[in-house]
Amino acid sequence: IPLLHTSWRADQTGVTSSARCDADGRFELHAPAGMYLLRCTSGARTHCEGVTVPTSAPLVIDFARAASLVVQLRDRHGAPVAGYVIALQSADGRSTGHMSDVDGRVEFADLSAGDYTLAVAPKPGVWSWGRSQNQPIALRDGEQRVLELTLPAGDPRYAQLFVEGAADTTGWRARDGSLPDQAWTDVRADGVIPIDIRSGIWMLDIENAPQQRWEVFIPEDAPDGFPIHIEIAERGYEGRVVQYGTSKPARGMRITAVPRGLYSPERTLTSVVTDEDGRFRLAGLEADRFALELTRSDQLGHRYGETNRVRFVPDEAPSTPPRVLTIGVPSQSDGHWSGFAERKVSGQVRLAGRDGAGITVEIEAHIATADGHLSIRHSLARGNSDENGKYALTSLVATSYSATLFDAKSRKVSQTFEWSTSSGSDVEVHNFEFE
Repeated sequence: IPLLHTSWRADQTGVTSSARCDADGRFELHAPAGMYLLRCTSGARTHCEGVTVPTSAPLVIDFARAASLVVQLRDRHGAPVAGYVIALQSADGRSTGHMSDVDGRVEFADLSAGDYTLAVAPKPGVWSWGRSQNQPIALRDGEQRVLELTLPAGDPRYAQLFVEGAADTTGWRARDGSLPDQAWTDVRADGVIPIDIRSGIWMLDIENAPQQRWEVFIPEDAPDGFPIHIEIAERGYEGRVVQYGTSKPARGMRITAVPRGLYSPERTLTSVVTDEDGRFRLAGLEADRFALELTRSDQLGHRYGETNRVRFVPDEAPSTPPRVLTIGVPSQSDGHWSGFAERKVSGQVRLAGRDGAGITVEIEAHIATADGHLSIRHSLARGNSDENGKYALTSLVATSYSATLFDAKSRKVSQTFEWSTSSGSDVEVHNFEFE
C-alpha cells in the first residue's frame, strides 16, 4: 500500500499488490518503485512495516519475534490517568495512537524491532505532535516492554490581549485554535484569556463582536501573561464574494488573509465571514501582499491542508480606506470545480539527473480575473510519478501553474516550480528537474 496514503494499519483501500504465502512462507509482490506499507496477516494477527521497493534483499517476517509496548500513565501522586492520547511513531513516519483507559494503560502489539518515538498528548482528549511529550524508544525482537510515565505538574499560564484603541476587551472571545470545533471562552475585561496555554496549545483564535478573527501563534515556552497585540486599523480589503460567473452572493464564506511568500506560523492571520449578501470587510492588515483564502465558514481552514483549495490573489496590496474587490468563488461537485474546463498535465520528473520514481507532484492552477487571479488546487492534481518518473494529473485550463514536488524517501520538499502557458490544448506537458 503506498506509504503516503496510510497511517499505521491500513484497510484494503489503495492496495497495490497482494499474494498468499506458499507452504514455506515465501511470497513475492510487484509494485512501482517507491515507499510502501507492507501488511502481513495471519489469523487475528497483523504485522505492518514500511518497505522501499525494490527491496535490496529478501524480507524476513517472523510473527514469533514481534515486540510489544505497554505504557502506564500516572499523575504525580501515582494515580492512573485516563483519557490521554499516547502515540507511537515508527522510523519510517507511520504513527498510531490510543487513549489511555481507566487504568491509565495503552498497549501497542505486533511491533517490529526498531526505533520509535513515543508521545503523550499535552492534555486529555486532544492530540498534537508539535506540543506532545516525546521520547525515543528502541525495541528488540520479541521484547515485551512495560513503560511507566508520569504527567508533569505546573500552574496554568494565560495569555493577555491588548487591543490598540480599545478601552477594554469586553465582547471579545477566544478559543484553542490548535484543533477544530473547540469551545469559545470570553476574554476578561482586563484582557486575560482564561485558556491554559501550557497545555499543548500552539494557536489561539480570537474574535471581536463583528466576528473578525485573528489566528495567533503561541510559542511553546510562552510565559504567563504572554502578550497578544491586535491593531484594528482601516487598511485592508472590502467588497463582495459571488458565485463564479454569476452575481449570486456567496454567503457564509470565510476569507483569511495569508501573507504571500513563505508562510510562517508566527504570523498572525486575520479572517472574516461574508454576510447574507456576500459582503465582507477585512481590515487591520499590514502593508504587505496577501492571498485571500476562501473556505466555507463551517469547514477547516488553511492550516489543516485541504486537498481542494481556492485562494484569490489581489493585484494590489491592501489600502486605507479598504481596497474594494469583487471575488468570484467556484463551487465543487464530486471533486471537480464547476464552471471550469479541465486539462491533463503530464510529464517527466528527474531527480538528481535520474528518473524520479515515487515523487509526489501537486499542481495548482492560476486563473486571471478583473481584480487579481484565482489560485485553485484540484483534488485530482496530486499524485506520484511512476517507476520511470512519469506523472499524469488532472488540473484546470489556466494561464499559469505552480507545482510542489515531494520526495517521500528523503522527506524533501522542493521549492515551488512556476510556469505560464498560452496553449489552448486540453493537454499540458511539463517536465521537472528535482535536485
